[in-house]
Amino acid sequence: MFLIGSSYGTLVGLANLSFLIMALVIKSRVPRIPAWSVMSFTAFTTVVFNIVSFDDLGTVIDMEVIIFLIGMFSMVGLAESSGLLNAIAAWFVSKFKRRKSLIFGSSVLFGLLAAIAVNDTIALMGPPIIYTISKAARVRPKMMFLLLAFSITIGSAMTPIGNPKTF
Repeated sequence: MFLIGSSYGTLVGLANLSFLIMALVIKSRVPRIPAWSVMSFTAFTTVVFNIVSFDDLGTVIDMEVIIFLIGMFSMVGLAESSGLLNAIAAWFVSKFKRRKSLIFGSSVLFGLLAAIAVNDTIALMGPPIIYTISKAARVRPKMMFLLLAFSITIGSAMTPIGNPKTF
């Protein structure tokens, strides 16, 4: 059972959450630290300190979501390594003559894609495409990544299902 209702569980849970946030902030400054190691250690301490008992892990972890994410990461990885995402970006860039229209078109494209598809997929496919677009438009990649994030968020929220989409 979950011990988070007790004062011990609350303190340990807050300490674990504080560690996770602090470790992710440090990871953003020290890219050598892999994100999976921070997440794995935090999950390990959650079980060791009995915030979630070992017997209840099956109710906390949704295997359908895990399998979906593995499949999505695999497909996006294959599309990126095969050059498909760069080809899509090059085709998209070729449709615009001015930089402002390319930036606006990128925003509309990713917003509509997030409204139609699962926004997690667009968030995975978007960065390689938007990076290529930023280089072609001679725009700072950071600005284009922010454009991508806002477009995906707004696009996914404008659907009748909303964000996150539930199946």
